[in-house]
Amino acid sequence: MQKPGRFMKKCIQLFFTIGIIAALPVVLSNCLANENDLISQNCVSGCTRLEGRLTTNSGSTGIANVKLTLTWSYRQMIGGITRTKAATTTDANGYYSINFLMRDDELGSGYYKIDYIVDKTEYLSFYPENSISLYNLKKDTLVTTNYLIPKKAFMKWNVVNQNQIQPSDYFSADVLSLMGYDGKEKSGAVLYWTNTSPSSSVIEVAGNQPLYVITYKTKGGVRTVKYDTITIPTRQTADYTFDFNK
Repeated sequence: MQKPGRFMKKCIQLFFTIGIIAALPVVLSNCLANENDLISQNCVSGCTRLEGRLTTNSGSTGIANVKLTLTWSYRQMIGGITRTKAATTTDANGYYSINFLMRDDELGSGYYKIDYIVDKTEYLSFYPENSISLYNLKKDTLVTTNYLIPKKAFMKWNVVNQNQIQPSDYFSADVLSLMGYDGKEKSGAVLYWTNTSPSSSVIEVAGNQPLYVITYKTKGGVRTVKYDTITIPTRQTADYTFDFNK
């Protein structure tokens, strides 16, 4: 395995040898190294073990047969390394286990992540890349990480009495649901309206689990916050109305 320091030094030398502007695309492409270290998952001593479960439906249902790839990434301003460490698949109940050996140059630098592949037409995702980031891992340890991936549903929101929103007023809403690490992270859509913004649209939301709708309104200098909880079945579309006068 090539040490990050030596690797970065070669990249910087190439950067200044060819010329800063002309060389930039070449340097970036040549200094992003991809290394295969899948042999590390065959370790028998000093191993780091990652285990957990991928679930949906508020954590009640395991997601089976999900392909997982563990990588270690080290990045600097110019270039970096991505090292593939292990690969596995969740079992019939969504459980996974990854055993691998941490190399010396991985200790205290960079970070690990587990990339997972799910059907994006079925499962909710707010990011181009689906991954679970892991920091500060140590040799010969056990780390348990459970991860909630909601199924997808849709909300068609509508705003009424929108024409009464004045420049000094404020009207917005958060549509959130639990997901991510241990199913304790809240994430979702943030909506905001003026008297000229669109009055209706369809957004992707978490299905088969509670949606927390928080509406913020300032009207005539008076601020109010309204809380609501709804559940939309997977793959279904539900109407939801935001009324500026209520």
